[in-house]
Amino acid sequence: VLTGVVAAALAKGLAPLEAAAASSALTGLAARAAGSSVGELGLIASDVAHALPSVLAAAAPTLAGR
Repeated sequence: VLTGVVAAALAKGLAPLEAAAASSALTGLAARAAGSSVGELGLIASDVAHALPSVLAAAAPTLAGR
């Protein structure tokens, strides 16, 4: 999941370090959100991927101001 988010950030034109940092933070937030829904013991990568759209929507105002 993280690799895909980093690749998308790079494709959007972020510098590599900025892409890695932002992607790590966003993926971590998505993992926390997914863990709250399904529980940490049953968490799989697709749960994190499914949580990303809501995390990105919540972070959009912050990301737009970068």
